[in-house]
Amino acid sequence: MLTAASKLSPPLLPRTARRFRNSAKKRDPKRGWEKPGQSNRQGFEAIGRADEFKPFDPPAKAEEAQSWGEPDLYLIAAQTFDIGDPEKLGFDAAMEFPPHQVKRTDITDEMGIYNPEFTGAVLDYRAVVEAELQKPEPRYKLFRSSTLSWDNTARNQDAPRIMGRFAIDAYKRWTEHLCRQVRAQEKYSADEKIVFVNAWNEWAEGTHLEPDRRYGFAYLQATYDALPKKSASQINT
Repeated sequence: MLTAASKLSPPLLPRTARRFRNSAKKRDPKRGWEKPGQSNRQGFEAIGRADEFKPFDPPAKAEEAQSWGEPDLYLIAAQTFDIGDPEKLGFDAAMEFPPHQVKRTDITDEMGIYNPEFTGAVLDYRAVVEAELQKPEPRYKLFRSSTLSWDNTARNQDAPRIMGRFAIDAYKRWTEHLCRQVRAQEKYSADEKIVFVNAWNEWAEGTHLEPDRRYGFAYLQATYDALPKKSASQINT
């Protein structure tokens, strides 16, 4: 599950995507869209494989949203694989989904892999963070995202993608930078000043914000520390 935190809210505000869809295989034959279920947040839908959906123009989107009873439907295309500009697909915004599309520094040869069948890759987490801190703001609306350690050996067995050299302070710097960046951008409305974290409990990918035996509550504490805080004047108004 993706977790989103707003600019002046408590950490891990339950402003998650109502459903993060990885596929568009179940689709309406007319539009290519599957009607969503009940919403966590009014009109909010994040799509994992937006390129599998049939693009549409604004009138078609408005008609479809009206039929769902959600006239203000807001569609977000996750930047998985080679997805870039969301407007080409008829979406309102894009959302980063690391480790997809991050700059990768392969350190597999430095890790001392003991599995003779290993065909995966180990990436340098700290190098990923440094590259993400330098990433420019695109023309279109892009919800920035950070992630923690990553190891999908449980899912991919001998061919996993792993991010080694994870450090909580690097995660905190990354998330803090994204929060400052979105606040400084005027193209985002107050309701769009959101940063995502991948993920709350993606155990099969070896990444989670939930407390564990190794780090305890450190992931949550680092996320809290990275978020902007309300000043005394804001609290009292």
